[in-house]
Amino acid sequence: MALTLHETYVTAMIRYCEILSDIIDKAIAYADEKSMPPEDLIEAQLISGMKGFGYQIQRVSDTCKGAMTRVGEGKVQPASWPDDEKTFDELKARLAKTVDYLKAVPEDALEPKADEELVVKLGNGKTYSFTGKTYFMVYAMPNFYFHVVTAYDILRAKGVPIGKLDFLGGSRFPEAS
Repeated sequence: MALTLHETYVTAMIRYCEILSDIIDKAIAYADEKSMPPEDLIEAQLISGMKGFGYQIQRVSDTCKGAMTRVGEGKVQPASWPDDEKTFDELKARLAKTVDYLKAVPEDALEPKADEELVVKLGNGKTYSFTGKTYFMVYAMPNFYFHVVTAYDILRAKGVPIGKLDFLGGSRFPEAS
């Protein structure tokens, strides 16, 4: 049996929102250990002119909500939250709220649009035509992972002791018996 859009994409989005929350826990511990103001990490950028860590978490959340609303049109309620998180606890709360939102997406909500045309206006102001499948494959998930990776990279560049296994969610892997 083929995987559904829900199994493929909602599951991945939930997993990486939870992994980011775990990584934030490590950032909190690092800031405490180094007596560093948390804002130094929350506002940190990879390079000048690039948006900071907090922004990356907000875009992860927004990408999840936007994808579900666009592809689950009529079956998934849109959600709009202000981008006002200033602390790690607030960023973790936003990720938790995003996970709750994703878990509420009905399993059959995305399939009706899987092969139908989906016209989307993106941040550059241009309008594009996808199917539900191609929207997830070529835009939503690459955008989602871009912000996940950028958030990870910012913390790693600032010295937070995280590695590839943290990014992959190794602490969440089921152990063999």
